[in-house]
Order: sequence, then structure tokens, then C-alpha cells
Amino acid sequence: MAKSAQHTQEKNRWQKQDGFSLMELVIVIVVVGVISVTLLPFFRININSYLTVRAGKDLMQSSRIGLERMLAELGTVPASSDIDFGLSDEIQFDTPMYSNVNYEFRDGALVRSEGLFGGVSKVVIGVKSFQISFYDEAGTQIPSFYWPRNDIRRIQLEMTVGDDDRDYELCTQIAPRNFY
Repeated sequence: MAKSAQHTQEKNRWQKQDGFSLMELVIVIVVVGVISVTLLPFFRININSYLTVRAGKDLMQSSRIGLERMLAELGTVPASSDIDFGLSDEIQFDTPMYSNVNYEFRDGALVRSEGLFGGVSKVVIGVKSFQISFYDEAGTQIPSFYWPRNDIRRIQLEMTVGDDDRDYELCTQIAPRNFY
């Protein structure tokens, strides 16, 4: 019987507790608020870093896609004499499907136009600089030209893209097999 009386007393003790007082709840809310305000700058720094890296990654990816498109079209040029002209920031060439395909650096973008009445489209945006270099069979750089040439063997493309935070440089070369 002593055990049962002791059990009843413990049971009554637990049943008499009504829960948290208002003061305890206010203290918990204040403590959680202070911890949240203290940790908020750390979360903000991480989120800003993530957004910056993500924007740079997206810019690089779109730049690579645009440059690959240009390289794919240059790869279909039948002969080096089908390059109508080549400047340091502009090139015009003919492919089996299109004539007078033109890529140029204009207004912070790599722009593609086609033919005399073809549309103009921005292939890469956020371009800060774009440089085209032409090389002959011996590897000597060819200066800018305004007429077709038969001695072009390699084309080098250098592009700098960026936003307010960072600049990214892309450099690639193409030596179309049709040029030999």
C-alpha cells in the first residue's frame, strides 16, 4: 500500500503542473530572437555568395554555348576563301547552307547576322571584349583583311565576358579540316 500511495502522490504532482507561465514564454521568444538576429548576417553572406557564383556560372555557360555555335558554323566553311573578310572583332563567311554569316562584337554582345536581309540575334550578352586572330599554315598571324584569302589555316577567338563582380575569359581555336 505504501507504493500505491507514493504513486498517487507523484501522479498528483504531475497533474498539478499547468504548463509554461507567460514569463517563461516571453523569455524563450526573446532568446530565440537574439539568436536569430545574431545568425542572420551569416546566412545573408552565404546566400549572397551563392547568388554571385550562380550568376557567374550562368554567364559562363551561356558564353560557352554561344561560342560553340560560332565554332560549329565556322567548322562548316568549305574553304578558307569562303571567309569574305576578317577583322579583329568581326568575321563574315559563307557556309553550305547560308551566305554572308556575320559575327561581330557590338554593344556589349556577340551578334550574329545572316545574309543581306537576314535577322540579327545576340548570341552572347555581357561581352566586354572580343578578339579574332587569323593564322596561316606557318603559324604567322594574318592582319585584318577585307577580301577572301586562301591561306587561312587557324582562327583564334578570345572573349571576355563579365558582370559587375567578375570577368571571365574564354579562348579557343579552330582549324577547320576543310581549309587544308
